[in-house]
Amino acid sequence: MNDQIIVGTAGKRGMTEEEAVEIAKTFCDPDRTGFEGPLVICGMLYASNGHVAIRMRTPAGTPDSATNSRVNFNSKNVWSMYDQSGRWMPWPDPDYEVGRVDCGTCKGTGRLDWNVCPKCDGKGSTECGECGANKTCEKCDGEGSLSSGQCPDCQGQTKIQRPKYQPIGGTFINVKYDKLIRALPGAELLENPERPAMSAIPFRFEGGEGLVMPMRR
Repeated sequence: MNDQIIVGTAGKRGMTEEEAVEIAKTFCDPDRTGFEGPLVICGMLYASNGHVAIRMRTPAGTPDSATNSRVNFNSKNVWSMYDQSGRWMPWPDPDYEVGRVDCGTCKGTGRLDWNVCPKCDGKGSTECGECGANKTCEKCDGEGSLSSGQCPDCQGQTKIQRPKYQPIGGTFINVKYDKLIRALPGAELLENPERPAMSAIPFRFEGGEGLVMPMRR
């Protein structure tokens, strides 16, 4: 990477190429095919996880990423939904609504300190001593693992109350995407009261532009 400036559609200074790539990585999903990392395609740096996407112009002469057409399609196809009708305004302040989400401490299991069941050796079943058939392990109820305690955060209920939704333009987006966008320099929302409720929401920032998909509560 060099330290050339990436110019954004917001008409502002932008950022260095290295800074842009680091930001782009936060909008990707390394575990999802086609969205593993940022890509340079036809002079634009793309990044998406399938729910939120950004793109930034790269310096002239920046080569395209060596990748396959499926990845190219996944990263670029979302931009067919980019509707620039409306009025630009500062990204709204946090106004989070609370919802029930999986407990992060126990990953939604309600238990902690999981260990391999010693009776079935993690298989979830044991062999009948009389007939040789497999049967559900009675010690772990077929789970293959045992927990030594209830999760202290969710009290074994598997879910907790956490900020989940951010109201945006008459609809809602996931809080984690709101935080990603809010961290971008000079983030702005394209407000359009006539935009269909579940259409992609455009935004821009110093160095590029983006889209985020709304969600149903």
